[in-house]
Amino acid sequence: MSKSKNNPPQVAKPFLKWAGGKRGLIEQLFSKFPTEFNNYHEPFLGGGAVFFELYSRGMLKGKKAYLSDINSELINTYNVVKNNPSKLITNLQTCKENHNKEFYYQTRELDRSDNFKTLSKLERATRFIYL
Repeated sequence: MSKSKNNPPQVAKPFLKWAGGKRGLIEQLFSKFPTEFNNYHEPFLGGGAVFFELYSRGMLKGKKAYLSDINSELINTYNVVKNNPSKLITNLQTCKENHNKEFYYQTRELDRSDNFKTLSKLERATRFIYL
């Protein structure tokens, strides 16, 4: 059964590269997965390669996915992607337009200043993806 042009398959891919990511191991990992499961629990989300692959293969339909990671900035970023994608895209476009060496280093240094505490969740997510 093929997909029509009006109903393209929903493909989701990681939007972050992550050290220790599982993207290159997907086929090996999936060969070990059970064919049926209830809900999906991901304790080491990182770039989300396994989650996005499960989603793209339709294996999460009707299931809940519990995504977690020890990195609070990463989890904040996923929440902003989920809840406020339009504003995030606008902010990232602004980063792209302002990108230069000075802008990059200023953005990188933000978490070392007291100003970091005043950034909104959206601003922190923008910074996280930009860097």
